[in-house]
Amino acid sequence: MMGQLKGGVGQDWDEVQTCFKLFDKEGSGIVSFAEVKHELCHLGEPLSASEFDALSLSEHVDKDGLLNYEDLIKLFKSREAGRRAQAGRKAADNGAGTWRQVPNTHLNLVTDYRVVNYNVWVYWVRVHGGGPAITRKGREIYSEVEKSRLQGTIQLQCWARQAVASVALDKAFLKNFTMTAKGCRSTLCQHLVKTVIADGSAQVKQYLRKDNEKRLNKHARFAAAVWKRKKGLSSMDKSLGRLKAEQAIFARSSGKIEEAAEGQPLVVEEHTPVILVGSAEEYEIVLNEDRGLQFMKSVRLRKHSASEMAYVGNIPEGFDARVKSQAKDGVFHHSTLVSVNNYPVSSLTFAQTMERISATRWPLTLRWRRPINLTECFSLIEIATNIQGDPLPREETEWRKGGMHGDTSENQEEQNRLMYEEYCETWKGSSIVKLQVLKRRLVRGVTVRVHGSPTLKGSSYLTRLYITETHFFWEEEARSDPTVDRNQVASGCTLYELKFITMGKQTEHFKKSEFAKIPSGMCFSVHFEWEGGAGSLDCEVSDALPPTGNEEAVRNRIRGEFKKDPGEVRADVLVWGLRSIIEEVQSTQLYYDENGLPKKRRRPKGRLKVIQ
Repeated sequence: MMGQLKGGVGQDWDEVQTCFKLFDKEGSGIVSFAEVKHELCHLGEPLSASEFDALSLSEHVDKDGLLNYEDLIKLFKSREAGRRAQAGRKAADNGAGTWRQVPNTHLNLVTDYRVVNYNVWVYWVRVHGGGPAITRKGREIYSEVEKSRLQGTIQLQCWARQAVASVALDKAFLKNFTMTAKGCRSTLCQHLVKTVIADGSAQVKQYLRKDNEKRLNKHARFAAAVWKRKKGLSSMDKSLGRLKAEQAIFARSSGKIEEAAEGQPLVVEEHTPVILVGSAEEYEIVLNEDRGLQFMKSVRLRKHSASEMAYVGNIPEGFDARVKSQAKDGVFHHSTLVSVNNYPVSSLTFAQTMERISATRWPLTLRWRRPINLTECFSLIEIATNIQGDPLPREETEWRKGGMHGDTSENQEEQNRLMYEEYCETWKGSSIVKLQVLKRRLVRGVTVRVHGSPTLKGSSYLTRLYITETHFFWEEEARSDPTVDRNQVASGCTLYELKFITMGKQTEHFKKSEFAKIPSGMCFSVHFEWEGGAGSLDCEVSDALPPTGNEEAVRNRIRGEFKKDPGEVRADVLVWGLRSIIEEVQSTQLYYDENGLPKKRRRPKGRLKVIQ
């Protein structure tokens, strides 16, 4: 005797999908329509031609004769849900309305159920009725479920007959549904709206598909034409822009990264530096396949929170560049990725960079720029007191001797002397070395206290201002947590978005009474201008000196030389450096578009570069 089954007369859609999967050898959700029709109409309990046609399965077959049974089940499932909603019936929490092959508990073999061959069970069902069967791999009813192809066919036939009966019931209901019935107009209107929406969606999808095919065919024809004549042209016959466009087309069509065609150089795009920062902190590591796979599994490349830079978030075991035995292919913590096999990543997004790393063939050459250590740069006080200016230009030196162009008259000598002194006061050449030293310090970072920012919430906090060749950054308040990666709590903008620097407490925020005790000479504000608005960063420079034991003597020496406190000296140097950087940025910010109209850059300029 078969065990009692839980549930009612509804459908278990997971069971129906499992039956369809018996015909889906590849697990793609698609089966052959001809095979399903043959199985349902010739095996098990065959469906008649009228019963099979009533299912309307042929309407869901594509041009290749394939049936997507997952979409089909969703359609019938929605129809059943609609009928239940109209009738006001809901499935009970215990699963009523579905039949499942779940036997009752505490059943014993022979006493409560018997085991028979499945073909014998099919014969009994045909003669005496009953079902569905409970099939298991073992003799125990609680063993693992087994389902044969024939059983799946019979269950699909049972489902098909129930579906045909439901369709017949719907037709009978609509046939007796008169125009005077309650809710008739509303029901017909909803049906009409759904039909119009479905037709419109189908037309839009068809248009988009045709448009996409048209564009792909156009690109394919262009790529084919380029491919046919590329061997007849030398690399000098094509502009870099043309080569770059061809590389991009072939990469999109093949789904790979951009590569050079045979006999052609690889053209890449990189961002030009907005400012020049003297840096020798770049290094390379060359990884073969074995070592590279170990490196890629253990390294964690992370995206900078305020830019697309990729940096080393951890030092993998066995790849610490500070260890002598690992220095050859080791990395430093927080190193920024510069290039992959000589391909610069400055113009790529973080996702594109990771895609290029994963798609590049071995050996893999990665070029990095490591952070600058404190011992490799000067402090702001040292820059103000110890960095001497450049010598005067040769022409001015000749003026100082007197006699311009050989004229030694007293009037001309006095005029030359006055011109020389005036020029010396405004000559910026004497600050070149000091500015480069300060840039290196800004790359390392300068600690200040922020009292206001476009994203500041809460009280003031200590932060670090730092720059790259293209960006200006500051860290948010979460940096105070030692467990937080500082590159993940950074905000910033491009150097082109820096507007100007004001010295002292000139912003409205700085003029509040709570900042009255802070000396004005130690304060400055950095002003930004984004595409969506503007903002400022109000900062205070610390007046403290490093603990050396003779802080008072150093403070007195600074006061005697500059007539200011150390904090004011630091602020003067920092403001002067930032203003000089803004002047350098503004000299390359203006450009002319295709129409000859002047515009200002907001992003670094891209340039094409050939890699052989």
